[in-house]
Amino acid sequence: MLKGAWMRVVLSTLRIVFAYAVFSTLWILFSDTLLHYLVENPHKLTTIQTYKGLFFIGVTTLLLFILIRTQISQLYAMQRKINENAQRLNYVIQGAHLGYWDWNYRTNKHLVNDTWLSFLGLERHDIQEDVTDWLERIHPDDRYIPREAIAKTLQDGKPYVIEFRMQHKQGHWVWIEGSGAVVEWDEATAEPIRLAGTHRDITERKEAEEKMLFLARNDALTKLPNRTFLKQALEGFLKKEQFIAFLFLDLDFFKNINDIYGHSVGDSVIQEVAFRFKSSLEESDFIARVGGDEFAILTKNASHVEALCHQLIQTLEKPFTIGDATFKLGVSIGIASFPKDGENFE
Repeated sequence: MLKGAWMRVVLSTLRIVFAYAVFSTLWILFSDTLLHYLVENPHKLTTIQTYKGLFFIGVTTLLLFILIRTQISQLYAMQRKINENAQRLNYVIQGAHLGYWDWNYRTNKHLVNDTWLSFLGLERHDIQEDVTDWLERIHPDDRYIPREAIAKTLQDGKPYVIEFRMQHKQGHWVWIEGSGAVVEWDEATAEPIRLAGTHRDITERKEAEEKMLFLARNDALTKLPNRTFLKQALEGFLKKEQFIAFLFLDLDFFKNINDIYGHSVGDSVIQEVAFRFKSSLEESDFIARVGGDEFAILTKNASHVEALCHQLIQTLEKPFTIGDATFKLGVSIGIASFPKDGENFE
């Protein structure tokens, strides 16, 4: 766009010069010829030529004034349009709460706006104008993401959109959606000169996605895996383990607690039961809540099954105290094993 505007300025200037050259040439050639033809008195001819010169100066001055004023008006209009577009772009960036970055690929100088700094809790003096300072703030596990994206856009010239984590000044990680592209190339060597793009803080969106994924795979009350997660875990174990024991636990007389004390008390009991069961497991064991008062446990340790069952039963021997109510629960446990009793989840 800037190249096209510059070419229009050059062409306009050439038109002014050409118009002046043509007018001057025609005036000089035809006016002198006409005067010599009409005036024979040399003294009178000299006087007329003096007036002719002054007239030429006046006319050309007026002509140049008109042409230059027209050109300057066009330049002012062009500059005003550029300023309006720049201001409009700035409004868009501010309205969308975008962080803007500009990277000189030759000098490695990296400039950012205040919004970009705010994502990481930074002040202007906290960051150097060097691209390495920016790269070092990216999570070590994510640094390959912008490197690969930048390498690709340098190769094919197409813009990119990526997601990665950057470290906030206070130490926590901020999820960033980054976009970028090469915005200036060297016409002689076809090498990149500048890259630019935007950053957007998407931490809230990522946290919401993680929460939705968690709720899709976990029980909201106990935070344990749900039936869907249990099935995925078991199918994964079946592919790589030689033995799996599937323990199905059903609390005895739990319905009476809900009927007598209400579901709020019942929920508190379920949470306590989940905590006690989980505390009894080995690190490699897997527990899920699959129903109102039903749990399932997967264990890969064959010698651990019987002892685990006794330990699960013992965890419920201590009475439950919820508010003013105290009661005890029992549990029934059914066991199936792979490959003896089945080869799939059902």
